[in-house]
Amino acid sequence: MKKSEVIEYFGSAARTARAMRISRAAVTMWPDELGDNVSFKVELVTGGQLKSDETLRLEADMARHVGQ
Repeated sequence: MKKSEVIEYFGSAARTARAMRISRAAVTMWPDELGDNVSFKVELVTGGQLKSDETLRLEADMARHVGQ
């Protein structure tokens, strides 16, 4: 998950910070590619509208297994 995708989803860094219940400064310090801890929290806050890379991998693995 990319920081830019999260900020775009919420509309601004300030709105992202409010939704995540963190400071705007914390959002600006995120790396461009978010780690699992932040990504999972984003996934929870967005109700799954944005998904962590790990969730996407698991879903892809499950789809492959179901299709076999």
